[in-house]
Amino acid sequence: MRTNALRQRTALAVALLAGAAIGAVAAAPQTAPDGGTVATVGSRTILVADLRDELVARRRQDMAQNRLDSFTGAGRDQALNDLIDERVFASAARDERLDQQPEVARRLANVIDQFLAETKVREVVVQTPVGDEALRSYYTAHAEQFRGPGQIRARHIVVATRAEAESVLRELGAGADFAALARGKNIDATKASGGDLGLVKKGAMVQPFDQALFALHAGEVSGVVQTSSGFHVIKAEAVEAGTLADFAGVRDLVRQKVIERRVVDVREQLGRRYAVRIDKEMLAKVIQ
Repeated sequence: MRTNALRQRTALAVALLAGAAIGAVAAAPQTAPDGGTVATVGSRTILVADLRDELVARRRQDMAQNRLDSFTGAGRDQALNDLIDERVFASAARDERLDQQPEVARRLANVIDQFLAETKVREVVVQTPVGDEALRSYYTAHAEQFRGPGQIRARHIVVATRAEAESVLRELGAGADFAALARGKNIDATKASGGDLGLVKKGAMVQPFDQALFALHAGEVSGVVQTSSGFHVIKAEAVEAGTLADFAGVRDLVRQKVIERRVVDVREQLGRRYAVRIDKEMLAKVIQ
């Protein structure tokens, strides 16, 4: 199942790869090897790679804010000073065995899990084929994802109660004419036109109505759909598909969807390897 968290982790993996590219460009004139030591704090070291990682993160944030602070020598020095501060306090915490306190150990384990998960997702992203052949294959197989908003010529019958709407469905099932029923039962301004809504573009109606309407094929009738206006029965009289976007214009979007699909597939595979069990009784006790 695709989740927002999984999408965010996938997006983060892509962003980290982009960030690595930013770091590579920024560090291009440098000759210091990643394994070189740029500072020591007691027995702890700060490697060139550590400083570069920190600079990549800061530069990505600065670029998003149209700032250049971290691209200067002073910005580099500040990043190093901050890393030194971290090592100083972390060294003291280790000496005092704070890392062995149950609550601290729990949180450390969660941080490690988060980093490892992001590393694994990044690996999946890197290994996902995103050449033209793979992208065009996905684009062709999932063309509906790359069409502009379609529109449907629709009618509806809207009444005040669910019982009335269910009665309408029974009458339609027995062969009643949709437009005639709408002229007799509608409680809105479309009563005189037999519930005619004209051509409806996707997203033009409130969400429950829109979702139900665009799940229909030409000639189909929905079940009962509740909105703030009442209880609707909707008919799609004709469906006009949106225009398929040119591949070149949506190539980046296709690439993103290919990567997302691959990450979701791997998540499903791993879910079968590592059984997930949720204690619903305990979950229900967690304060919302």
